[in-house]
Amino acid sequence: MTYRWRAYACGLAAAVLIALASYGCGKKGSSGILVPNRRPTVSVTAAPISRADTTKFNFVIDWSGYDEDGRVDHFIYAIDPTLTDTLWNSTTKNELNSIQKTADGTDSCLFLATQPRFPNPNRPLDPVRGVDFHTFVIKAVDDRGLASEPSIRQFFAYTVAPTVTILSPRPSATSTAAVTPATRITWSGVDPDGVGRQKPVKYRYKLLPKSNAEFDITFAITQAGPDSLRRFYAATNFAGWDSVGGDTTTVQYTGLTPNQTYLFIVIGIDEAGAYNADFSTSSNMLTFQVGYAGTLGPKITLFNEFYFYSMPTGGFAPNNPAGWQTLEVPSGTRLTFNWFATAPQGADMEWYRWRVGGNVEDEDPRTNETTDWSHWSQKSLSTTSCTIGPFNTPEERTLYIEAQDNNTMLSILVVKLKPIIPSMNTPTGHELLIVDDTRLEVDQFTRLLPNGQGDPAFRKSYGQGYPARSELDTLLYARGGYPWRAAALNTPGATSVPGVFAGYTYDTLGTRLGFFNAAVGVPFSLLSQYRHIIWMVDHNGGYYIASATNSLQPMSTLHYMCTPGHNNTFSTYTYTGGKMWLLGGAGSAASMREFNAIGADNNDRDYAPINGLVFAGAGYAHHTGKEELQPGRLMYDGAKWQSLTISQVLSGRVIRSTTVSDTADMNHRWQHKDGTTADGQPGYQFANHISPPDYSLLPARMNLHTNPATDPVNGEPVPPTRNQSTFASSWWTTSLSVDLEYLLKDNIIIEDMNPDPVSEDLRVALDTLMTAQGSGLVAGGIGYHPATMTWYHGVASQEFIFTGFPIWVWRRADCQTLVDFVMQQVWHLSNGHAPALAGSRQYAIPAGRQAPAVAPATARFHMPGWRSGGK
Repeated sequence: MTYRWRAYACGLAAAVLIALASYGCGKKGSSGILVPNRRPTVSVTAAPISRADTTKFNFVIDWSGYDEDGRVDHFIYAIDPTLTDTLWNSTTKNELNSIQKTADGTDSCLFLATQPRFPNPNRPLDPVRGVDFHTFVIKAVDDRGLASEPSIRQFFAYTVAPTVTILSPRPSATSTAAVTPATRITWSGVDPDGVGRQKPVKYRYKLLPKSNAEFDITFAITQAGPDSLRRFYAATNFAGWDSVGGDTTTVQYTGLTPNQTYLFIVIGIDEAGAYNADFSTSSNMLTFQVGYAGTLGPKITLFNEFYFYSMPTGGFAPNNPAGWQTLEVPSGTRLTFNWFATAPQGADMEWYRWRVGGNVEDEDPRTNETTDWSHWSQKSLSTTSCTIGPFNTPEERTLYIEAQDNNTMLSILVVKLKPIIPSMNTPTGHELLIVDDTRLEVDQFTRLLPNGQGDPAFRKSYGQGYPARSELDTLLYARGGYPWRAAALNTPGATSVPGVFAGYTYDTLGTRLGFFNAAVGVPFSLLSQYRHIIWMVDHNGGYYIASATNSLQPMSTLHYMCTPGHNNTFSTYTYTGGKMWLLGGAGSAASMREFNAIGADNNDRDYAPINGLVFAGAGYAHHTGKEELQPGRLMYDGAKWQSLTISQVLSGRVIRSTTVSDTADMNHRWQHKDGTTADGQPGYQFANHISPPDYSLLPARMNLHTNPATDPVNGEPVPPTRNQSTFASSWWTTSLSVDLEYLLKDNIIIEDMNPDPVSEDLRVALDTLMTAQGSGLVAGGIGYHPATMTWYHGVASQEFIFTGFPIWVWRRADCQTLVDFVMQQVWHLSNGHAPALAGSRQYAIPAGRQAPAVAPATARFHMPGWRSGGK
């Protein structure tokens, strides 16, 4: 190669000398004698020196010329000349600026660098470069046309090749994208050493169907395929490829063949002619398969405070009842629904619209965009919510949400709204419903003798701890003084003790009903008849994940309803104004587990090696944007647990919240606007000037069972349903493993209790009632006692009591004390022995909501409790 270029350069110089011999023959001196014209000279002052040099494609070449017997008139130069076809350029300047033309007209030039050179295998992160060899020749021409000998510089020019990445649909080395017959592909390009811009000057792209005759796309996506594909088309300089300018980064295809597979390739080309030569199925090569438009419409998601549903697939079938959703909604209340839609890969959303009732094919415009709901709203990409109602009659309404993408594909979501007139806040309303959403062990007595006692030959041992289902019923609901059934094996003649709810007026409801849609068993039409509801979820109910129809380990109804896409009558009830007490030690786990961040976003691992679930709010998530505690979820909106919660099984204790200055009572500490802190009296944060409850009536602590032989005052015998010889150690234990759900971080809720829009009365709206102890708790600081039972009593939503532990595993007296505190001090209900306290905010409606219309009298519902263990 060296010899060839040396011979080429010598021949080139000789040809140039002969060609320029006629520029001038000489001039006369002072004596009148004709003197031969001397050739000027030219020197390159700034340029690569050796032909082995490698330099950037955009650099400056400077030169100077001299004529001893005249003057240099101009210069001529050539780039990459040949013996037969050379383009000579003339200039009077002394610089060739490869970056841009200067204000004075300096010539510009970019040295091409088109041949890809891949990085060293030992340095795979180095970029791909484009490289080309160049020759620069320049001559000076004097005032009589005589040219100088050529000055020749040879060098390699290089550039960093651009990178191109397909953005939508996303390419993948392991999967094939699904698109519609009309689809858009978008990409981005970067040129790190571009001149004046950091992106390619143009793009070239190619679409290959699977059956094409040029290149086998099945082979193209194998390990060796991408580079073979590149070399195949680079040999023809990518002939036949489409080309667009560097500002165009999208292409729209229409009429693609359904069920056909395609390969799309795009390259970017920079000023030096380099292209992204590192072809990859993860960046600039996209494999996709075309589906049918009818099955690939946008998927619409609809949600509000008590409902969340996402279409499994897009589609347009407004007259097909199989795709309709039915939702019970409270009457007398304005309802806001929000939505968004996800377009198929390669498409973007174009508009949304909505209507209530009417003919979906009627395109007559609305007479009023705000009040005329019976016609379609205007089409807009920003139309993503509607506020409708109140509906004061039980007549069913139909809400239609329609969405279209830029491929003109439509989807429609049909929701049948069934207004329910709540009677909870009317004279016909009932006080209390107790919902048993536990999944405790079933009764182990399989046959009774004629005398009502259990047959020893058919008795089974309990496999789980106390209580089983019937045992819980007896603890809570027993009337007392009645003989036990199937229990005489341990204590013949034993009679039941009154349950902790004895004397209160209540109805009961079980949720283990086997409905495929578990919410059917707890309809809002039923719940809305009660002013107060106690909802119980045990460990099994919080952690079972089998279908609600599973006969052995069905998930709890709360878990089912809090799963995205299901109707949540629990939240509808609290949204309407019902007062809820959620207890049992697994309410948080059941309602939040479907939102638990996993994989790289897992918040649980931040507190390993505990065995439990961690749910993080704003500022505490492992990754920003992966917060589990957020609006629209029960623990955030209802219980107002919004910082960081933990659901854990450990050997722990529960004690009453101590003084408000104690670090245990996190939820009472707050800060004034002037920066000073205040510790308010617990419970004294109410509107309407009502009396606070007496917190001293809470149990000082939840104590474990003790043996009557050593503790004759408070000791409790082993339940008649259990074998004393084998169960005594578990019953009279000094270390109880219990479900505890608690707040790990400050969770201070402060609200303006003054309805005056001008004046403020900021008060703490979340009180800590009980706190947790135990060596297995996640550390929170010296003297830290995390809140495990709280009471929200603000104005943003209805009252909500949350108890993060089971009440039934402790001493009966402590369980009774805790129940009486809530029933009498908070809810002001009487058990027939103690009068209800005055001052309740009865029938209070959260700020910004309308009171439900008065409903006609309805039949009272009652499902008897399971009292197989006693009366």
